[in-house]
Amino acid sequence: MSRLKEIISNDQIKKYDRSNIFKDYRSWPTLASESFEKEVSVPKISKFGHIVVCGMGGSAAAGDVLKSWLKRLNVVVVKGYHLPKWVGKDDLVIATSYSGNTEETLGCYSEALETGLPLVTISSGGLLESSSKKNGIPFNKVPHGLAPRAAFPLLFYTLVNILYSLRIVNDVEFKESKSSIGVLTSHSKKIFPEVPINENISKQVASFMFGKYPVIYGSEDISCVVERFRRLISENGKWHAMADVIPELCHNEIVAYDIPNPQLRIMLLRTKLDTQEVRIRFDILKEVLLMAKQKVMELFPEGDSHLGNIVSYIYFLDVSTIYLAIMNKVEPAKTKNIDYLKMRLEKELKYTDKLKL
Repeated sequence: MSRLKEIISNDQIKKYDRSNIFKDYRSWPTLASESFEKEVSVPKISKFGHIVVCGMGGSAAAGDVLKSWLKRLNVVVVKGYHLPKWVGKDDLVIATSYSGNTEETLGCYSEALETGLPLVTISSGGLLESSSKKNGIPFNKVPHGLAPRAAFPLLFYTLVNILYSLRIVNDVEFKESKSSIGVLTSHSKKIFPEVPINENISKQVASFMFGKYPVIYGSEDISCVVERFRRLISENGKWHAMADVIPELCHNEIVAYDIPNPQLRIMLLRTKLDTQEVRIRFDILKEVLLMAKQKVMELFPEGDSHLGNIVSYIYFLDVSTIYLAIMNKVEPAKTKNIDYLKMRLEKELKYTDKLKL
């Protein structure tokens, strides 16, 4: 334990978190609340079929959570350059890019603009803002200056606010989304550097992963959490991870444990709202893992609703990946490979220059 305290000490945090991404995450409860208080701009539509959320990386997370949370809605999350061929005039397209310059999202936005589809946009600026204003598209501006992945509460709660204004999200769901902010407030007192590791779930998760390869398992109902955690281990922690969901993994991946692998650290993301079928599968899966002598950590979120569980998990697991970066002696906010990729794309593809924005 003393060794762990040393490698995630305040001195180590100051040394490697030079961009102070912890500050961005500390602001989540405030950012979420402010997103509810702002007036939103929405298109004039009286009916809709699908909700098509276009975004990449951290900007797509709002759509992923919406899809996992409100299964009664036909939510499709597009993570690519083009809208599905079936998207039509009764479908609502929401283009979300924190920077406003994500070329894949701009591609989808451009297609929706050209075909006159119901369209609304969210960003902190960039081409998405300028084009929306130029073309009279309802635009919703969020504060700039955060790492895009740390902008989740801005993007998600703005999205909920938009859908509530359109009466797509109902009063009960809107109330649930508002109450989920209390989960953020509660966690904000427990997961940051001043809280010791024995009381800090984010530090404990990071310590469990450190030096090994994390494997993340959760139910299909929180697939958005499973995928985001895997991606943030890479983006913040600069480390590889694997992930799968129940029940699908019980039909294939579980067989891999015929051969124990001491390099793995397996995390079971459970909730108190898991159905009986899912609970029993988790219990049996845990038995199989322990028989294979694998190291297992079981986790449970705070919150008494489906969205509360999702928001709880995203918050403390995101922060755990910042600690992992510190332990790996890298700066969590920096993404040099992404920066290099974007530079090469701009040089060789010049995609946004071809769009009619």
